[in-house]
Amino acid sequence: MAKIIDRYSAEAGGSSTMYYYRYPDNSSEATRIYTGETIYLAADYGTSMEGSMYRLIDPEGWIHWYHVRNIQPVYKTVTDPCTAPDAVAIQNGVLTISGGSGGDLNAWTGFGVSHRQRAVNSALWGAWSEDDAVAERSIPVGAESGTVRQYRVRTLGSAGSSYFSSYTVCETLISGNTAAGTPVILLPVSGSGTCSGVCAVKIQCPPEPDGDSMTLQRSLDGSAWVNVKTLDGAGGTVYDMLSPETGEHTLRYRLVDMNGESGGEDGISFERAELNWNRMIEPNGIIANREISFVRDIHQLTECVNLLCAFYGRPALVLPGTPGAVSDWHRQLLAMQEAVDGCRAAAGRTAYGFERPEGWPSAFRINQLKQAIENT
Repeated sequence: MAKIIDRYSAEAGGSSTMYYYRYPDNSSEATRIYTGETIYLAADYGTSMEGSMYRLIDPEGWIHWYHVRNIQPVYKTVTDPCTAPDAVAIQNGVLTISGGSGGDLNAWTGFGVSHRQRAVNSALWGAWSEDDAVAERSIPVGAESGTVRQYRVRTLGSAGSSYFSSYTVCETLISGNTAAGTPVILLPVSGSGTCSGVCAVKIQCPPEPDGDSMTLQRSLDGSAWVNVKTLDGAGGTVYDMLSPETGEHTLRYRLVDMNGESGGEDGISFERAELNWNRMIEPNGIIANREISFVRDIHQLTECVNLLCAFYGRPALVLPGTPGAVSDWHRQLLAMQEAVDGCRAAAGRTAYGFERPEGWPSAFRINQLKQAIENT
């Protein structure tokens, strides 16, 4: 309770002739006082006593202690300052206030909530904001994208700002930056292999939670991250072209938001096999005769095309007709061309631009298919 002793009441008593004095000595101006008269002593009359005299505040002056009877305290109520909140906590975007109250002549009216903020990558805080007055003990809070906020709370009372409590600062900081999501590698198929000198990667990038721009980054075989493409907040599908060396590889992608914070990673493994053609067919060279079989070439071409199909998640090619049968050749070549273009389309690439087959196999069309396989 904010009650304090304001003064003491008492009665004059003793001999028939009593006086109180202007100063604490008998030689100063004296005024007569009678038995039973009410007098008031100072709140510190005991410690401020001089000689044998108590200090009076009504009437004002000094009186011998032995003329004072029935001393009683007189109390007054003073305005209490508000008590500060015991704790301020933030969890799941909700600020919770514990403790904090008003006092005598200063009823609780609510809480003043303010904040300061800095950029995500900065240590320099801005000024505290003006208080927002709230009447609840749990309120939603947040931070702008790219910033970190700290909150503080003080108790408000009816006696005015001079009697508000001190602030209780929340130690938990809120980041307005939500890390970018995890990209998903759609193609090629992890664990598969290719005989091509290029690798086209298809990556699905989710929207950025804060709507900010973001950058897709790649790491090949554990190397440093490199930027692939900058996307707006909507995300989308990205195609990335690589020229890996022969051998086994690991490939990882991640998204980094505009504040430099990265999200989750997705990765695959694959192998680039060395490609050695059974034979090279020079322009106007012999495709087949009694000594040279074209069947082996067709089987190798089909095998390479199906390696690409598996790599890019396409169905395997079932070669029509009989390998080596001249009458079936143009259908077989067309089927392989379409399978290669299907792989390219799956990886976001344009059709190769084949010369369509007609009649007897030509070295040009065979070599064009080989080149397409080597670059798909």
